[in-house]
Amino acid sequence: MELRIFELKSPKLRIEILNFGGIIRKIETPDKNGIFENVVLGYENVEEYYKNPDYLGSLIGRTSGRIQNGEFVLNNEKYTLAKNDGSNNLHGGNKGFNKVFWEVLSYTENSILLSYTSRDGEEGYLGTVEAEVEYRIENEDELVVEYKAVSDKDTLLDLTQHSYFNLSGNYKRTSLEHDLKIPASSFVEIDESGMITDVVNSVKGTAFDFNIMKNIGQNIDPQDKQIQNASGAYDHAFILDNSQNIELYDKISGRKMTVNTDAPAVIFYNSTKMGESMELTDGISSRRFLGACLETQHVPNAVNFSGFEVPVLKKGDTYKSKTVFKFSIQVG
Repeated sequence: MELRIFELKSPKLRIEILNFGGIIRKIETPDKNGIFENVVLGYENVEEYYKNPDYLGSLIGRTSGRIQNGEFVLNNEKYTLAKNDGSNNLHGGNKGFNKVFWEVLSYTENSILLSYTSRDGEEGYLGTVEAEVEYRIENEDELVVEYKAVSDKDTLLDLTQHSYFNLSGNYKRTSLEHDLKIPASSFVEIDESGMITDVVNSVKGTAFDFNIMKNIGQNIDPQDKQIQNASGAYDHAFILDNSQNIELYDKISGRKMTVNTDAPAVIFYNSTKMGESMELTDGISSRRFLGACLETQHVPNAVNFSGFEVPVLKKGDTYKSKTVFKFSIQVG
């Protein structure tokens, strides 16, 4: 199948979507002066998406995040998955949903519907899953990402979108200069390897309290063990309290993004491990902390823990999830 770029447009958004990996390559939106600039990290050379070690803009599946030792038990049966992150399964394995071509079922100026069939046993996952993802623009300034899937066997399924946001426009500043709000009373610890644990901590009085919008860089406590475990910033699951919006804001450009989701958690990762050798759109070089990911999903590895909701798709049921990214201007 040929790699193609599809463009969605409205008076306030210009979005580029690839049929490979369901990847968002660009989102252009105006700043407070009406200047359109790109606000997501993407490669200048689209051929780089065949490698894409940082999952820039990708659809993630069958599961998001790491599954420890690439193993889990479901319906009293043990399953072993592809191990592509040391001994762990990460973002679906070696050939996750980010590494396949998606069929374009429909395409208009403001929406695209993508489809992919993941066969029984792919990357070790059970059941044949028929997945659809729709990207559409609503109300001129909202990007809606809607997921739908069915399976012929009980299976794990937890999809997300892995865009790196940088609201400064064309990468002028890093994520550390953005402000962030996450409506979450608790977050989940990671160990020294970056693997999620089953330890849930209150955010109160820590560098993980974003219930009131605050600057990301100034909020980092370098003495915090969890900050150290995430290579000096954030790579953590926040358990969302309610339907309040997650908010990301760049004061200088005035751009604000609000994220509303029906997922129970969000992974906030601000590219702590990103290298400096990638050529991004407009010839800009990648660098550490350049983007902020807000991956709406379940708590990773929940199938191997007690106390978390496990994203099991039952045979005959329909998986549905929806996340809305709204772009606006806030001055002052």
